[in-house]
Amino acid sequence: MWTSMFKSTTPEGLFSLLNERGVVIGKNNAGYDAMKLRLALPGLAAVALAGIASLFFAPSAEEAGRNTPAMREPAAVAAASMAPPEAIGKRDMDDAAALPRGTGFETLRHRTQKTVSDPAFTAAQKFDALWRDFERLDHDPAGAQYLLDTMRLLPLQPSAARASKIEAGLYGGIHAEPVKRSLVNLLASQYETDLTLSAAEQARLRANPQVAAMLARAARSPDAEIAHQAVMQYARAGLFPDSISILDAALASGTITRAEYTKELGFLLPLIQAPEAQQQALQAIRRAGVSDSAIAEDLAAMVLLPHALASIHGQTLRSLQDILAGAEPAFATPPAPMDFLDLVRYSDWISARAAIDATLSGGSKEDRVATLVMQENTDPRGLLAVLASPLAEQVSRALAQRGQTQAAQQRLSHLSLQTGNDAAAFRMIEEARIRISQSPR
Repeated sequence: MWTSMFKSTTPEGLFSLLNERGVVIGKNNAGYDAMKLRLALPGLAAVALAGIASLFFAPSAEEAGRNTPAMREPAAVAAASMAPPEAIGKRDMDDAAALPRGTGFETLRHRTQKTVSDPAFTAAQKFDALWRDFERLDHDPAGAQYLLDTMRLLPLQPSAARASKIEAGLYGGIHAEPVKRSLVNLLASQYETDLTLSAAEQARLRANPQVAAMLARAARSPDAEIAHQAVMQYARAGLFPDSISILDAALASGTITRAEYTKELGFLLPLIQAPEAQQQALQAIRRAGVSDSAIAEDLAAMVLLPHALASIHGQTLRSLQDILAGAEPAFATPPAPMDFLDLVRYSDWISARAAIDATLSGGSKEDRVATLVMQENTDPRGLLAVLASPLAEQVSRALAQRGQTQAAQQRLSHLSLQTGNDAAAFRMIEEARIRISQSPR
């Protein structure tokens, strides 16, 4: 249901928004990218990464053949990269046709689309072609950023050599601020993620040690824009011995804002192993001077990440429980027009709070959500938020088992009377009413 609210977002607009929040989108691990999306844009995790990619280019023959983890091995990638002789000749001709300086954006986009959608080219060849075009577009920030962001979507095997090329490009010219951000993001995309490995194992994976070192260097850069983006990406790559000290230094120097500091430190919280260190990090978040509601929103997003709760110690969970209980998201008054992002924030908050409650006290997360949304003083938009979320079916069943379906229907009916001419809100409420009426006991 949430996805329909963002159908009008263009690829360029979406990437611009993600760039501002330091999100790297790649194809090496869609699950990990979805986690980063959820942190950067709470509630937008429902936007499929494959859908974002399809806005830019169709899958190549190399992508279509990559169906198993074994296919990611270097030998298999090399085999998949073989192109027929006629394609090699075609590529040689394309190489000779260098991008003319002064090329307009629409011409550039058409050329780029042609390159990335051609199944005769391997991902590495596409990257090289786009990189050559980038090097000729240092005078055009919009075109350069478009090329860099397109490169991030290529299904490449990360490599130290490619990362070195990107790092050289980052420091080898005078770039506009958006281009610096995109270069750092492209560099960070060379850090390979594999959630089947421990953090320590992942840090040793292929080119990861070199890429992490490059990001750490960039995070200490005297160039404020490079340092800002690199601090964000270094934090999201994982927990390294100097991760927290780099965040602390960036906050002290003004490289990142207090809000960015709390978000990134919150993201690292499940990766910190020692109970005392977790508590220290949480205390640093609370002392950073950010509002309780903003802290709760970021921590709720973190709690909802896969496996996060299993990595957080009991005392830290109880502290998180207190933070969330004291920072229930407030809805706008009056309820019309309906603010859909308020519903998203509430859904994340109540899901996270219920997950912590269930972990500490036992029982079902869905039962806890049903209890919270049916409390007498709970805004009926809280019930609507849950019934428009992935928890809708389970919570509807819990309400039916408790004999609260009729009471829930009445709350929604009362809410619909307050929506005025807000057709989208009225339709959402009606869908929620149908959903709970059809739920089995």
